Amino acid sequence: MSFVVFSLLGLIQCRQAEQPVKQYPGWKLVWHDEFDRDGHLNEDWWMYENGFVRNKELQWYQPENAFCEDGLLVIEARKERKTNTAYDEHSENWRFNRPFAEYTSSCVKTRMKKEFLYGRFEIRAKIPTRSGAWPAIWTLGADLEWPSCGEIDLMEYYRIGGVPHILAGGKTGAGIRNGGPAKLLMIIFYRKILSGEKSFMSGGWTGMRRLFGFTWTMNC
Repeated sequence: MSFVVFSLLGLIQCRQAEQPVKQYPGWKLVWHDEFDRDGHLNEDWWMYENGFVRNKELQWYQPENAFCEDGLLVIEARKERKTNTAYDEHSENWRFNRPFAEYTSSCVKTRMKKEFLYGRFEIRAKIPTRSGAWPAIWTLGADLEWPSCGEIDLMEYYRIGGVPHILAGGKTGAGIRNGGPAKLLMIIFYRKILSGEKSFMSGGWTGMRRLFGFTWTMNC
């Protein structure tokens, strides 16, 4: 299982290095990244996605939009035109038949660099909450193609009918994805962010870093 962190049309800031790494009785810390060096991510641990990747999204993924600064991992979405280097005007594939992208962002993941089976997984992050934002943190199985590899979502934020929601859950499936339809079983839990003092709009989440995580053992 490897981690994926990405931001769609927003900005996500991950854990601040000033805070001590939390230890839990009965658990052994095996890996952590405090992003405590300015500039590029540690590429011994992280890799980047490039180009148009998934869900017919508008943004072009590129390494330049993810960087470490003041003990934070910053992932920025920018309104800027990017030439599609794989453009083919005759293609029916959405990844190739768009000559330009009007937005850029970044998606970083630990695939083939840091992979885990069981444990407690945590990330502290501040997420964008404006309309159009879709920040997400999730894990994928290391061996198979999606959805057969399975997926565990630590956090996804988006709006349903204009109402902010935080989603967490899991997905698994079987079948052939590229050569035909794949069966997909989805187990999803989401929480509506209610209006009022603690809502996204009144500042209960905006500007704050929250701890997202899950625990995976042999029994669950």
